[in-house]
Amino acid sequence: METNSSRSLYKYQLIYSEKLVVRRSDIHRWGVFARQRIKKYEILEEFPYFLIPTEEINQCNSCIPYSYVLDDKFSIIGMGFCGLYNHNSESNVNFEIDKVNEVMRHYATKDINVGEELTLDYGEENTKNFANKTKINKE
Repeated sequence: METNSSRSLYKYQLIYSEKLVVRRSDIHRWGVFARQRIKKYEILEEFPYFLIPTEEINQCNSCIPYSYVLDDKFSIIGMGFCGLYNHNSESNVNFEIDKVNEVMRHYATKDINVGEELTLDYGEENTKNFANKTKINKE
């Protein structure tokens, strides 16, 4: 019997933790919070992403803050709660890109307590870009 070893890499169901809830954030608009205690390295969610040429992303100011660079040619915009994780340089969440299944996987990098906001470190350059692109005119 012949088998395709890469076949075992394919997922047929994605992970979504019911320990997450979205609500208003003191950091910025909406955020993702722990509904239950989350352990370090626990997978929070896996969701597909849109693959978009980086030059197209750069022409869309409202897309830049929500995109992740994949390589020198492409960026991605993730589905799920991907665009709702707010920035914190001492974040408690990170992500990885699963190119085989074309999904982003977010996971806890620390133990997270009930009610705590889940955050990503956008990096210094991305944080500046996000702040510049999302200023709200309060006049």
